[in-house]
Amino acid sequence: KATVSVLNWHIELTGSVGVMDVLWASLCAAVLVLAWLARTGAPVKGLPLHSQSGVFGSTPYLLRSVLYDKVTLLQITFAELATNGFKEFTMTELFGKSRAFLFNPADLKYFFQDGFYNFEKGEEFHDSLNELLGDGIFNVDGHKWKSQRTMSSTLFTRRLLRDRMGVVFGQHAHVLLRQITAAAVTAGGSKVIPSKAIDLQPFLYSYTFDVLNMVALDRRAGALTGDKESLAFQEHFDELQKQLPTRFVSPWWKVARMFGLTESERKISKAVKGLNQIMEKLVSPFYDADGKAKDCEAAELTLPAVILNAARDEDTECSKQYLRDVMLNFLLAGRDTTASALCACIEFVCQHPEWQQKLTAEARAIFDAKGSDQETLEFDDVAESAPVADAVFMESLRLKPSVPTNEKTCVKGCTFPSGLEVQKGTKINFISAATNRLPELWGEDAEEFKPDRWITGAARKNNAFMYPTFNAAYRLCLGKDMAILEGKIALLTLFSRLHFRLADGWVPRQKMALTYFIEDLHVEVMMARP
Repeated sequence: KATVSVLNWHIELTGSVGVMDVLWASLCAAVLVLAWLARTGAPVKGLPLHSQSGVFGSTPYLLRSVLYDKVTLLQITFAELATNGFKEFTMTELFGKSRAFLFNPADLKYFFQDGFYNFEKGEEFHDSLNELLGDGIFNVDGHKWKSQRTMSSTLFTRRLLRDRMGVVFGQHAHVLLRQITAAAVTAGGSKVIPSKAIDLQPFLYSYTFDVLNMVALDRRAGALTGDKESLAFQEHFDELQKQLPTRFVSPWWKVARMFGLTESERKISKAVKGLNQIMEKLVSPFYDADGKAKDCEAAELTLPAVILNAARDEDTECSKQYLRDVMLNFLLAGRDTTASALCACIEFVCQHPEWQQKLTAEARAIFDAKGSDQETLEFDDVAESAPVADAVFMESLRLKPSVPTNEKTCVKGCTFPSGLEVQKGTKINFISAATNRLPELWGEDAEEFKPDRWITGAARKNNAFMYPTFNAAYRLCLGKDMAILEGKIALLTLFSRLHFRLADGWVPRQKMALTYFIEDLHVEVMMARP
C-alpha cells in the first residue's frame, strides 16, 4: 500500500510512470514503513531478538531503541542475553541478513586464531566508519591491516616503554594532577575541598590525548592546559564517535548522508569537515609543496616517520589521506580506550572506598621510596611494584572493557566449536563484556568488583580468550602494555594526593560510541588523608 501511495503521488506530479519510478517508490515506501515501525514498535528491552524474523527482522526494534529510546547496542545485547539464558545467539536483520553474537572462549579462539582468515571487517563496516577511520588499521583487512600492524609494532617495544613512554606518562600525569587540583579549588582558597563536583572525564581524555601526541607524533598537544585546537579536535572526534555507530542499525544511512536527511548525518558531516581541517595541519609538514612525502630519518621512531619510511622502502607512495587515516586510528586507540578505562577505575574505587584507601597507600609508598623531591613516576617505579594499581586497572577493564563489542563479517559459512552455525555474509559480534562476566570463568562473584582476584593470581590463569579485553592471538592489542603502564602511572599520581567521591545522584549513563563512553563523571575532589 505504501508503494502504491508513493506511485500515485508521483503520477500526479509527472503524469507517467516507469520501471525506475517503481523501484524508487518501493525504496521510499520501505523507508517509510521502517520509520513507522521504529516509532511505533515495542522497545527492545526484554524482547527476544533471535525470534524476530520476516523481511524487516529485528531492524525496527533496533532502530527504535537506538534512535528514539537512546539505548546503546551493548545494553540491547545484554537485555537479549538475559532473555536468552546467557547463550550465544543469532538474529535476523533487514532482508534476512543474519548477525551472530559470540562470547564463549572456545568460539573466540576459533574467531581470533583457528579461523582467523574467515572473518573480515568487510565493505559495509569500512563504509560505515570511513569518514573517521578511512583505511586505517581498525577499518581494513588483508595486506593493509598486516602492513600497518607490522610497521606499528616498532613503536611498542619494551625498550621504548621503559626509556621514553614511562617518562612521558609520568610528566603528563603530573600535569593532570595539577589541572584537576586547580579545577577543584574554590576561588581564593588554598586547599582542595569538596565545594562542588567537577566532571573528571574531559581531564582524563585530554591526558591520554596529550600522551599519545607526544609518544606517537613527538608533538605537544596541550589539551590539558587548554589548547584551543586540541580541544576542538577532541570535540569533533567525540561527535563522530557518538554519531557513526547509528549507521550500524540504520539501513538508509547512505541516502540520509547523501541528502543530509537526519540530524546524525548532518552532525557527522560538520564534524568531519572540522576534523579534516585540523588533520591537514598535522599531516602537511611531512609533504612538500608538490604533495610528495619528505624524507624522514631512518632511526626516527614517530608514527609518521615509520609509515613514510616503510612506504619509501617498499617504493610506494604514501598519500596525505593515508597518513591521516593511520594517525586517526592510533588516536582512537590510544586516547579513548585508556581514558575510558581510567573513568571506570575511578568510578569503581569511589564505590569501594577500601580499594581507594589501598590505592592511596600504595601510591604514597612508591613516591616515598623515590624521595620527597620527586613529583613524577617512571617505568621502573611501577612496572613490578604496584600490584594494587595493576589489579584495580585490570578488574575495572574486566567489568567495563573499553571496547565491549566488535564486529567482523563471515567470509564463508562455518560451524563454531560450540555448534553455532553461521552462513557466508553473517555479521559476527564478539562480546568481551559478556565473556568477562561468565561465572564459569570468574566464579559466582563474576559481577562483583574484586581486584583481589588479580593479586592472588586466580584471574591471571585465564588466557586472552577468557579475558578478551585486549583482543587475542593475531589481533592482540599492540598497545596493551603501554595502556596498562599509562593507566597505572595516572592512578598512582592522582591518588597519591587526591581523594574522590562520586557526586550525589550521579549514575553512569552510557552513550552510543565506538568505545565504552559515559555521559560524564562528576566527582567531588579533596585532599587525600595522611
